[in-house]
Amino acid sequence: MEKLLKFYVQSFHKYNLAEYLNFSLRFHKFTVAVGAAVLHYKEADVARYSQLCDLLQDNMARTSAVAETAEMQQVEEQRDMVGRYILDVVRSNQRISMPDVATSAQALYLVLKPYEGFYALPNMQETVAVNGMLVDLKKDGNAAHIQTLGLTSYVAELERLNLLYAQLTDERLATRSGNKTAASKDIRAEMDELYDYITNVAFAHNVVAPDASIASYITRVNDLIDETNAAYNQRTGQTKSTTESVPLPPATDDSGGTTPDPEPTPEPEPTPTPDPGTGGGDDDDEGGLEG
Repeated sequence: MEKLLKFYVQSFHKYNLAEYLNFSLRFHKFTVAVGAAVLHYKEADVARYSQLCDLLQDNMARTSAVAETAEMQQVEEQRDMVGRYILDVVRSNQRISMPDVATSAQALYLVLKPYEGFYALPNMQETVAVNGMLVDLKKDGNAAHIQTLGLTSYVAELERLNLLYAQLTDERLATRSGNKTAASKDIRAEMDELYDYITNVAFAHNVVAPDASIASYITRVNDLIDETNAAYNQRTGQTKSTTESVPLPPATDDSGGTTPDPEPTPEPEPTPTPDPGTGGGDDDDEGGLEG
């Protein structure tokens, strides 16, 4: 019975993005070179596979994290400075000798106390915290205290900066959404299905009507799988060590001959232990007790 030439069973999920993309691009190149007339695939499916390769390559080149713009960083720093200045003025004037100023500072301290440390929050949480601070400062009676401490313009500036930061955040999100492509895992899943279709059709036709060109194609794809697996194993450190399976060569003397193994050193014979009940053997005649 003639042995069937099959495509290797392959688990593509273990490859990282670079390994998978390299395999896919070369597989597509091999497939197009042989052609639909020989491999009997649908042109539309191979064209879709090529499109998915391009999408995957675009994802590889694109960073997933979008850095803040210089303008956002500048606005965030200014917002921190103004907000901290307001808190510092309120804290430092609670015990001042001027009664009106001290009263206003004490009243605002109770309002602002929940917002201490707002500047250490993540930026989006900071925006929410500053917005809450501004809402509380606008409540009845607080405007007079703010004016007494000379903070009216600072509160207005804090509100402007917070609104501007929120606006810039929304604009960045809109830009990111406009550039977003499908997730790499979804692209790879569709590519795996197309790979299975292309290779299964080629295998089936080679079974029904053996073709040297299809056989060569199968061998070439299998070689590509071997090569990609070797790259994967090298990256993950899964190469086999041969140090345990290689015996050490025999030692040689100066003339090039084999040096015989040294004879083992004989173990010393154990010294017999005298029986305490006999008094020591021959010494009994000389050192025994007199009757």
